[in-house]
Amino acid sequence: MEDLQKEANHKEDMISYAEATTEQPITKEDKIIEKLLKIQQDLSTNISGLNQFDERPSE
Repeated sequence: MEDLQKEANHKEDMISYAEATTEQPITKEDKIIEKLLKIQQDLSTNISGLNQFDERPSE
């Protein structure tokens, strides 16, 4: 549930960022940030998937 909330917040942030930058030219820094955000999202998805197979007892 917490992961879903984080993902929803991330999507809201991305939409807000996209709306704020729609009228502005894209800079090299913007492209780097965009790529890093995509990597962060992919890592979050992978970690969530791996957590499903975590057999350690929860603390």
